[in-house]
Amino acid sequence: MGIAGVILLAAAACGLSLGTYTLYQNHQNEETRNAFFQASPDEADILLSISNHEDLLFDREAYKKFETSCLGNTNSNLLASGIYAKKGNIVCTSGDGTTVTIDGQEKKISDHPSSYLNVINESVFYRDDTDRKIYRYFINDGTTECAVNANCGETIVSVKGVYYIDYSTKKLFFLAFSDKEPKLFFSKRISSFAVVGNSAFVLTEDNTFGFLRESGSFTPISTEVDRFFFDGSAHIQKGSNIYRIDSFTQSECVAEDTDGVLIYEGSGYLYIAEKDSITRLLDNGDTEKICSLEENEIVKTMIETGSAYEISLFVEKDGLYAKKMLSIKK
Repeated sequence: MGIAGVILLAAAACGLSLGTYTLYQNHQNEETRNAFFQASPDEADILLSISNHEDLLFDREAYKKFETSCLGNTNSNLLASGIYAKKGNIVCTSGDGTTVTIDGQEKKISDHPSSYLNVINESVFYRDDTDRKIYRYFINDGTTECAVNANCGETIVSVKGVYYIDYSTKKLFFLAFSDKEPKLFFSKRISSFAVVGNSAFVLTEDNTFGFLRESGSFTPISTEVDRFFFDGSAHIQKGSNIYRIDSFTQSECVAEDTDGVLIYEGSGYLYIAEKDSITRLLDNGDTEKICSLEENEIVKTMIETGSAYEISLFVEKDGLYAKKMLSIKK
């Protein structure tokens, strides 16, 4: 039975005509939005419970409020390795080591490079790139502890706990701050994910993009997906085409026959790494060249800092990798 049939049955069961049911549904949607936007940034439980409501899920304004209040970094930064994080007056970066800068005062918290930096609850979480464990640095007393003793991949920290991909199983786990042991969050093998509320957008290892709810139910949205980014709007790349996902059932192709790879979504723009340059996709479908790439330079990640775009370029020569940073004005 299609969606329309389900709605008609639901309306009939409640003694409502379809027109009356539609008005009722719109009223419920309005109440949901009002409850979300009236919540203060400190009311994390409300924001977490409402953010993954279907009426808000693809709303960029709603998502940004949730992200700022409830996550330790932006989903886009974390999908791009998360080597930079900024919350208020706290800035974390990774290079030869990992540093935290507070009100201009810089402190090195690890001699190792790291990724998936998250700043939340007066702490800095990071995945050490040498042993792949997740560590927690306590800002107030300067101590560090191992938060997750596992071989970890992508890591996202919310006000409730730590989500991470276990490399050994490629499955998604969640360790609540109130628990001592992590719990399996999704039984399928996945490549990447983005947290929204208590749920997540997920790209499975078989290239299916979909939405995973806290209950464990998974709603497939698109197949044959190579990569995705989420910045309050969802964009996926399938081969040489890039699509914007507007709902569980609607999508629009925003770039056809591109020669590049989608590497970032931030501030309403999509960024594509091509063979010799990085371009930005404009609203009219055209692309704008942001910077040139030298021969053999391969872009792994692009991170938005707020005042500039930091682009981490990895250059492979004779099997070796080197990293350099570029700053691009908005």
